[in-house]
Amino acid sequence: MTCALLAYVIEGYYDFGLWWFRVAVLIGCLLGALEAASRELTATA
Repeated sequence: MTCALLAYVIEGYYDFGLWWFRVAVLIGCLLGALEAASRELTATA
């Protein structure tokens, strides 16, 4: 998860086009899925 956030910051720093919005949605979905998975694992454990 840390690597995904670091890549997101680097991408935002270097990219100034509309591609940034698609990356933001992708990272948001990735982080949301990871958060849901971690909550699911802690709830069942």
